Parts: sequence; C-alpha cells; structure tokens
Amino acid sequence: MSFPYTSLTYNGITKIVSNELLESITHPHKVQIIQWYRYQLLKMCENLEIPVKIPSTIGGVYNNMTLANKIKEHKSYGLIIQKDDDMKYGLEPCLNHRSIAPVVSNKSQLKKSENNITLKEPEYIIWKCGVLDKPLI
Repeated sequence: MSFPYTSLTYNGITKIVSNELLESITHPHKVQIIQWYRYQLLKMCENLEIPVKIPSTIGGVYNNMTLANKIKEHKSYGLIIQKDDDMKYGLEPCLNHRSIAPVVSNKSQLKKSENNITLKEPEYIIWKCGVLDKPLI
C-alpha cells in the first residue's frame, strides 16, 4: 500500500485505518472490509470519551489517522469496551476471531460517497465474526 495507514485493534478486532477509503481493485464500487470506517472510529472515540473536534477550529473534526492515534494512546486501549449498541457499529467483541464484517440486508445500507462510507439503518445490519486466528492485515 502506498498511502499512509496504521492498524488499530478494538475489542479484539484488528483492521486498517487510513484517511483514504480502500476500494476493491476488481470491483471499484465495493469497499474493503479490512478497514475501520469513519463512523466506527467516531463511535470508538465516543465510547472512550475521546474528543473528536479540533479545538482551534469551528466544527473541525480530526482525520481518521489522528483519531486512530488518539485511540491507541488512550489508557483503555487493548481492553474490551462493551456498550449496548456495539453490534450496530460492528464493534462487538470478537475474541476468538481476528475480523468482523457486515452482512447487510441490502447494498444501500452502506453508501459510498467520495471518500466516505455512510451507514443507514445500522439496526438492520448484522456483523459476523470472520476467520479464526487470522488477522486481516
């Protein structure tokens, strides 16, 4: 990969974080599930009570890489952080697996626009644990 990225583990799930959206080479309209999406990073920060807004700006929010670094620097990094709505965001602990991927009922629930993924109706998305003991990266 030629762009800057880092790996981030949350609730036992390790995925890539980048400021760019990882797209499939063979299917350009599909995004890779080996990445944490922005809405997931924002939810992680909310769960850990990490501020996401840049203090010196009006409404500015840190980019994905900065959010990932803030999560890694948090005193609870590496611990299991359980919240009632984890499954809606694909953040439910996946302790015997190394990945988790969405199984959507229809393709319009994960909407790609420019360099972002928008989640619609998260309560109807099922997140399934992936391959045992094999990291995504």
